[in-house]
Amino acid sequence: MAEDLAAVGEDDAGLVIGFRRRPQLLIPVMEMMRSAGTRVVLVTDMSAAESPRLADKTIRCHNRGPGPFDPYAAAMRVLNLLVSEVSGHLGPEATRYSERVETVHARLGDLRSGYHTPE
Repeated sequence: MAEDLAAVGEDDAGLVIGFRRRPQLLIPVMEMMRSAGTRVVLVTDMSAAESPRLADKTIRCHNRGPGPFDPYAAAMRVLNLLVSEVSGHLGPEATRYSERVETVHARLGDLRSGYHTPE
């Protein structure tokens, strides 16, 4: 993480995701990004109190449900939208990057490919 934080600057934007049970490093990481001049977008839940003050933009997602586990469907939809918009803005560069990532995954064999159908 130190290498990544050392590389960010004024021309960058950082997407920070911090929901209930946030890691202790969340605030220090956001502070370092801000001190480097990096714009920060925070995706969080309704309980976040301190981290939104360090973000340029905060997107809050409801994630409390009736069961014992928090549902993250709204957050996943927001992240999907953000990534899709950035990809659309970058155009062919984003497509080439995605293709390089898929090539690396294929060479490493670290992911299952396709949908698995029961036999």
